Amino acid sequence: MSSLVPTSSGTPRGPAPVQQTVSWVGPCVASGLTRTVIHFFPAARGVASPYAVSCRLTLFGEGAERRSVVLEGARLNQPDGLFVEEAFPELAQMTGASGTGSAGLELELFTDQPRVDVGPSRCVFEYHSGLNVVRFNPVCISVSRSHQQGAACLDNQVSTSLIVINRSKMPIHPSFSIEFRNTTAPIPTETVAGQSVAEFALDWKHVASVIGSEQFQWGSGLAATVRADEPLQGACGALLMYRDVQTKQPLSVIAL
Repeated sequence: MSSLVPTSSGTPRGPAPVQQTVSWVGPCVASGLTRTVIHFFPAARGVASPYAVSCRLTLFGEGAERRSVVLEGARLNQPDGLFVEEAFPELAQMTGASGTGSAGLELELFTDQPRVDVGPSRCVFEYHSGLNVVRFNPVCISVSRSHQQGAACLDNQVSTSLIVINRSKMPIHPSFSIEFRNTTAPIPTETVAGQSVAEFALDWKHVASVIGSEQFQWGSGLAATVRADEPLQGACGALLMYRDVQTKQPLSVIAL
């Protein structure tokens, strides 16, 4: 029988609830140049047995029907993964021939074992473009995110885009700001339709004219903080994508 543990105030506190489901959401692309790979590692503290774990993948995007598939055969404490277009051949049509568009992909790990907590599980997305691999952590939508912020890098070589993923059915109008030193300016955004992904590029010249920039050996540039003015709803996520200015290929991605 589980025992109650007193808190510092003397109030009894029971054991933490078991998390039988953990979910992430992130942008994925497919083109002649870029493919998306997902890696997931079902894990649980204090459990060594390879219990069966199910993985549900859900693909969505504006103008496309939301579709889900369930992958069987995953096991606790055993890594797994796949190319996204193996499960969703329509991904290439959704993201465009150039691969610069994005679709939303939700990955959910769940188990029917009542005492197995899959909260420690991990998930990684990868963009494969020839010999270049961009690896990043998607947004975990199973935990609250109070401080949603990241660094924007803007110069003649690297551009930064704000990606907003809306997996709800209702449209949202996200509000973000960019801050450099003691100057803050709003980031122009538009309404993001339900079940869609939107990318808002930060215009380097416009941002520099509003909040300034710094001079480096390779030229002028800006490293500023991007933050959400209000926490996004649990059904939404935001990331920053850094691209090569010339080729538009992704260089790095971070979740806010």
